Amino acid sequence: MSSQDLTDWFEVEQRGECLILGFTETWLQQVTPALASLREPAEALLDRSGSRWLVFDFSEYYDRPEITRVILSSLIVLRKVMHDRQGDLRVCGLDSRLRDVFQVTKLDSLIALFETRDQAADRGGPPPAEGPVPELESNSPPPSEVDPGEGSA
Repeated sequence: MSSQDLTDWFEVEQRGECLILGFTETWLQQVTPALASLREPAEALLDRSGSRWLVFDFSEYYDRPEITRVILSSLIVLRKVMHDRQGDLRVCGLDSRLRDVFQVTKLDSLIALFETRDQAADRGGPPPAEGPVPELESNSPPPSEVDPGEGSA
């Protein structure tokens, strides 16, 4: 994926050491489950920008369960990537349904959730989790097996 492809697929905003990625309409219309992993494009943009702090803005994202599963798995991997870089991963702009998915899968205990970009980009927010990245409990289903529609009316 070229640098141009990355900026077509993500709205990129740099605020000091904070890199904010928002989903674009192009990405939302063209993405397939095979292409939905966020790790490779996020790492490419992090390397290019020199950022140690990553925010994914979901405010323009609309739920496609087959894509959401891959994104949740990608966020777990990116949490570890950011931890290894002594950085932080944050998420903002979740609608109530996606926020419920983060709570059911317990991702909200690994990744700080914020309402807005400004809140997520504020270095005064919750500090990154200390210590090693916790593993999911063996009796908990991985996010790829949790139906984002569970519990929804």
